[in-house]
Amino acid sequence: MRPMEKRSFSAAFIFSPCHSRICHPMAYLINFIAEMTFCHSQDLLVQLEQRARELDVPASYEGIVGESALSLPLNMLIFCRRSAASLSWSGNPIASNTYPHQHHRHVLIVALKGSGLVWIDSRGFMLEPGQAILVSPYQKHSYTDITSSKITWLFVTFEHSRCELMDNLRSRPASPLSDQALRSLGDLLAAWRTDQRDSSNILLLALLLRWIGREVPLRRRALATRHGSAISALVGKINRIAFEHRNRAVSIEEVSAKVGMSPSHLRATFRKATGQSLGNHLRDFRLQYACSLLADKSRRLAGIAETCGYESQFTFSRAFSKAYGCSPRAYRARLVEGTVARAPSTRPDAD
Repeated sequence: MRPMEKRSFSAAFIFSPCHSRICHPMAYLINFIAEMTFCHSQDLLVQLEQRARELDVPASYEGIVGESALSLPLNMLIFCRRSAASLSWSGNPIASNTYPHQHHRHVLIVALKGSGLVWIDSRGFMLEPGQAILVSPYQKHSYTDITSSKITWLFVTFEHSRCELMDNLRSRPASPLSDQALRSLGDLLAAWRTDQRDSSNILLLALLLRWIGREVPLRRRALATRHGSAISALVGKINRIAFEHRNRAVSIEEVSAKVGMSPSHLRATFRKATGQSLGNHLRDFRLQYACSLLADKSRRLAGIAETCGYESQFTFSRAFSKAYGCSPRAYRARLVEGTVARAPSTRPDAD
């Protein structure tokens, strides 16, 4: 009897014609079976028998795999960016046409065509085709050095409770997708296109995240558990505080009281973790909020200054000019001319 052929999968598998014909979220199982028809059923039985016989006798029959309360992603959304121009870039918004995003959702980014730098909290990670990277809630993220004007980057956004898997993937370099992960991604896309509200989509996303999590080296996982998770949690809490109060000035003393650290220790810890000062980080939240309001031509500058918690229009203009190299009025004019990209929406679920 001939052994089962070993099949390899690439990103092209995701868009294979067989998947575009799927008519029900659970039909991916039928599709999988159809693809395996090259192997005779008797061969499968023999291989299954061999694998079953290789299993050890369990020391206990209580069960050893699984969690008492399975944590699943919620409120997922999938979309695709097809051009570099559709991405938000990193750096000075006037000089480089750039704006970082931040919101309360997880963002899984998968590059299928085209590569570039993904900036997460002032750290740049290269993302190549066939790789995935996770942006955690309230992390500022943007993109530079996109290699081609035409790209295919998949975005899967979702909410997820705090768990070890999410902590392990936070602020980590892009991970290559294994064959199992690519197959899971293909199944997820097929099911999503069929019925976006079907609950099986959540299970497929959970499986995909598990496969991606397995690509994180064990040594890195241990380090994240001992130290990185605590730092990530701290940065996430700071970002959440700043995001929720982006319409006013938030002092370092106020943040330090909320996180239970002294101001000096908090400053030092934050700079070491992100590479930037905490004061500038808090200031950026308000200015990005102001940028999104400036896109509305009906809003007066004095009103925007008041909405963002500045004492006066002059104070607002001075802070804006110091950060971006031009006045709010000049920025708005460039928006109208189309010479600068619009700031992303400040709604928590924007990307």
